[in-house]
Amino acid sequence: MSRTAIRGHRPRLLGMVLASLAIVATGAPVSAAVPGWTGPAVIGTGSDFEVRLGVDGSGWLHLVTLDDDGLVYRTNEGGTWRTTRLWEEERPYQDDLDVRVDRGGNVYVAWARGCDCDDLYHVGIWYLTNAFGGPNDGWPATPTVLVNGDAEAPSLRLVDFRVHLAWVQGDRIWYGTNATGAWTQAAVSPKGVYADDPSLAVAPAKTARVAYQSSGIVYALNTGTSAAPSFRRETIADACGSAAAVDPSLALDSHRRPHIAWACTTPVGATAAPAPWTEWPDGTYYALRTASGWTRAAKLSRLGAWPQLLLDGNDRYHIFDGQNVISDASGSSVATKVTPGGQIHLWTASLALTVEGKGRLVYDAGKNLKLMAER
Repeated sequence: MSRTAIRGHRPRLLGMVLASLAIVATGAPVSAAVPGWTGPAVIGTGSDFEVRLGVDGSGWLHLVTLDDDGLVYRTNEGGTWRTTRLWEEERPYQDDLDVRVDRGGNVYVAWARGCDCDDLYHVGIWYLTNAFGGPNDGWPATPTVLVNGDAEAPSLRLVDFRVHLAWVQGDRIWYGTNATGAWTQAAVSPKGVYADDPSLAVAPAKTARVAYQSSGIVYALNTGTSAAPSFRRETIADACGSAAAVDPSLALDSHRRPHIAWACTTPVGATAAPAPWTEWPDGTYYALRTASGWTRAAKLSRLGAWPQLLLDGNDRYHIFDGQNVISDASGSSVATKVTPGGQIHLWTASLALTVEGKGRLVYDAGKNLKLMAER
């Protein structure tokens, strides 16, 4: 969950490893694990993955994982899974990877590079894309450094092949872009006020929005330009009570209205939280900003840990809370349990939607990467 005072190290909820599941290698899974979904299918092997997934306009999956040796790109484009090693290094810390995939199947990756040292910090945010080709299976030979220094928690968006990025540096949220041709950046959160966990959305092309945690959930809108960003901020009534509001996930609908999901958690010690939790989950919440302001926060799940919010083409939400996919695609909010047992490692799971609004969930099941697919 939220970052500790130790530089660059953010312990997350340590969920129980999933129970043994049916395994298939590639192609169609042999059985439906839950109504409306097929799987799980094994799509990779290893351990302790951090996973980020995207789906292109043809339905092919593109994912980038962080393992003990660095970054790996995996795709089933063409019908067969293949892997490409993108970058070798000592593994960075959790929740320091973000991936975007456009409809044409171009992949964009930002990550906070870890320091090969005893201290816990990062040495910048790096960036790779295969949109322009390169010698490594279409990827360039070396990454681009977007941000220097001890920066982390990147949230990446691409508009017309231009980078938009939010990140944490010096306990502040920052935003940067090369939309004007040169890199410009500005602080989103005020100096001297702790902030964490940025989630970025951009629409129209020059208007960035950032949700982040800072004594509640804050929504910030760029009222300046890409060349000179300037952010107006407002705090959302989070409904967490004495618990902490953390881990916002931001998305914009077709009317450019912001939707935010977030978690409420209580640190271990404040309540009798059982092992192996580092923070007690108090629920996943959701709110939408309309012309009259933010709607009342709705509690969608009793779990609360780094929810992932996506909107489909009909502006319906799909939220993964670590165990369920919660969706109002049918007109009312329905939670479907897509993983058995306890809540899984949240940084090791990623939800994406097809053009048709069907969910694709990839997660680390201990020694395997597994895929669940909504029918």
